[in-house]
Amino acid sequence: MFSAEKISIFGNKAIIKQNKFGVWQFKMWISSEKKYVEKSIRTKKKTDAVDLAEELYIQLRNELANGKTLFAPTYAEAMQQYIAYSTYVDCHQKLESS
Repeated sequence: MFSAEKISIFGNKAIIKQNKFGVWQFKMWISSEKKYVEKSIRTKKKTDAVDLAEELYIQLRNELANGKTLFAPTYAEAMQQYIAYSTYVDCHQKLESS
């Protein structure tokens, strides 16, 4: 039976744990998108994993603070964006032709 060690990053804001191959994995909850970011740290060394996870956490928080979304939109969200955009374009074209 495999038992993975878990390490908290910045006071439980993210965690890292080893997979069954001994490679460290990063996991962080993104509340604005209601999803987890899960990413391989690509190292088996614990000290390197902690350093890389802290850097990744800071990078992701900065991207979110700058308004970037970390996940692609769902199909439904993409359709809503397309409909809103096409409606805008249609209205704009009608105003220009008047």
